[in-house]
Amino acid sequence: MINLFVYAAISVLIYGINLLIPLFMKRSILFGVRLPTGSEAQPFAKTLKRRYRYFVSAAFLVYLAPSLVILEYGFSDVLFEGLIFGQIILYWAVIYYFNRKALRWKKDILKDVSAPPNVTTIDTAFRQGRLTIPTRWFLLPLGLVAAHFVFVNKQYEHFPQRLAVHYNLQGQADRFVQKSWWAVNRLPFISLGIVLLMLGIFFVIRRARQEIDPSAPEISLRQDRRFRYIWSVYVLVVALLMSLYFFYFSYAILLGYFYTWLVWAFPAILVTATIGLAIYTGQSGYRLKTDTKASKDTIKAMRDDDRYWIAGIFYCNKNDPALFVEKRIGVGWTINFCNVWAVLILIAILFLLLLPLFL
Repeated sequence: MINLFVYAAISVLIYGINLLIPLFMKRSILFGVRLPTGSEAQPFAKTLKRRYRYFVSAAFLVYLAPSLVILEYGFSDVLFEGLIFGQIILYWAVIYYFNRKALRWKKDILKDVSAPPNVTTIDTAFRQGRLTIPTRWFLLPLGLVAAHFVFVNKQYEHFPQRLAVHYNLQGQADRFVQKSWWAVNRLPFISLGIVLLMLGIFFVIRRARQEIDPSAPEISLRQDRRFRYIWSVYVLVVALLMSLYFFYFSYAILLGYFYTWLVWAFPAILVTATIGLAIYTGQSGYRLKTDTKASKDTIKAMRDDDRYWIAGIFYCNKNDPALFVEKRIGVGWTINFCNVWAVLILIAILFLLLLPLFL
C-alpha cells in the first residue's frame, strides 16, 4: 500500500508542476513561442492556457488509474520508475501539441498584418552592479562538507561493519556493503557533488545571457536583476541544507537509526519551496513588482527567433556564442545545444546528478 501511496504522491506532484507551467510563462512567450506585440495575442494566450490545463488534467486522470492497477498486481522498482518516466513523456507530448498550436496561430496572424520589427535589446551596463550574492558565500556549504569528511573519518572505527547504501519506499535498508574507507566517505562525496552542482547553477545565473523585452526594457531589466539575485540566494540555501541533510545521514548510520519522516519531509519541503519561489518570481522575474514605469518611447517590437527552438524546449543556434539562454518553458536557463562547450558543461552536470546512483 505504501508503494501505491508514494507513486500517487509523486504523480500528483508531477501533475501539479505541469499544471502550473502557464503561471511561469512571460507574457511575451506562449508554450515556447514568442508572441507578436498586439492586443489580439493575449486573448488567444488566455484561451490556449485554459485548454492546456484541461488537457493536462485529462492526461493525469487517464494515466493514473491504470498505472495504479498495474503496480498493485505487479510492483517492481523498474516498473515504478518506468511509469513515472512515462508520465513525464506524456506531459511533454501535451506541451509539444500546444507549442505547435501557438506556432500555427502566430503564422496565421502574421499573414494578415505587417510583422513587428525584429529587435534584440541589449543593455551594456547590465552586469555592472550586483546581480547575485558574492561567490564567497559558498565557502559555508563547502565548509560543512569539509566538516562532514572530518567527522566520518574520525568516527570510522565506530561505524557498523555493514553499511546501508539503499532504502526502499518504506524507508527500510535493502542493500548493504562492507565497511571501507570509500563506503564511509560515500555520503560526504555525494554532498560535495551537490554543492558543486549548486555552485555551477550559481555561475549560470550570473553569466547567462540577458533577455530584455524591447517593448518594456526598463521594467524587464529591473525584474531580471531581482530574479537573478533571489535565485542566487536560493541555490546557496539549497546547498547549505543539502550539506546538512547528508551530514545527518552519516550521523544516523553511526547511531544505527534515523527518522523516516525526515527523509521524506525534507525533499517534499524543498520541492514545495522551489515551486513556490518559481510562482512568486515567474520566468525572468516577470511576476515581480517594480517601481519602474514603462517608458513612453518604447517600441512595439519582438525578437523572432522561434526557428532556433525545438518544441519550445531545446535551443540550438550555432551562430549564437551564448552558452546559456533563458528557458521558454519553465523557470531558469537552458543551454545552447549547438554550442560544444555548453554540451560539455551539460555532460558534467549530468555526471554530478547521476553520480549518487553509482556510488
